[in-house]
Amino acid sequence: LISNITNFSPLVGGVSILVSTDSHFFPSYLDEIIDVDHDEFSYADCTDGICTYSNLHDIFTQSKEVLETYSIDGETIGGYYNSDSLFISGLITIANIDTIQFTPLSESDLRTKIIKFITSDDDYLLIARLTLLELPCPTIDENGNLLDEADAGEVLNYHSSIDHDQIDLINFTIGDKPRYINTLMTLANSSYDDCPNPNQNPEDIINLLSIHYINIDSYSSFKINFGEY
Repeated sequence: LISNITNFSPLVGGVSILVSTDSHFFPSYLDEIIDVDHDEFSYADCTDGICTYSNLHDIFTQSKEVLETYSIDGETIGGYYNSDSLFISGLITIANIDTIQFTPLSESDLRTKIIKFITSDDDYLLIARLTLLELPCPTIDENGNLLDEADAGEVLNYHSSIDHDQIDLINFTIGDKPRYINTLMTLANSSYDDCPNPNQNPEDIINLLSIHYINIDSYSSFKINFGEY
């Protein structure tokens, strides 16, 4: 995926394209579901990059607790209120989850690539990150302002790799569950510690104005081998 990104805003972080088998499940807490800082987590225990957890495993228990905490009804994944303000339960009951399969982006980047929740009756819900774009850093003055487009963060021909696992997320057959796409934006600390030009405001204040915008133009190309179908 090749992108041209202009960040004329004081916001720094990442923009992810998410793929889900549930049109109402695009969690802002995606990278909290599996605690990679847990004493029991080890990438060496994962097989071909897939970490599998089931009952009695501490990470399995911790993950279900996260789902219950963020669930509207505390019982299902993807529950929502419809246009008539009626609550619609999610498609997957948390208590019925029997196995969790977690695939991080890489051995060195343990943010979520794919999580699959498998229930005791062989149903499943999949949530995954198709790609991740890091926003370029703007220059913030001592008052916390970004007023001139010349101070915007900009990057041309930003390259985002999409591997075989991620291609399979959108290259599914009629027998699979439908897939839905949405975006997730995660923000970095306003001190901009990892930016070439840290925030010049001594209190790390940023001012977000109506004139600010983020523009991302992306394109991708795919080769489909029809002999595989």
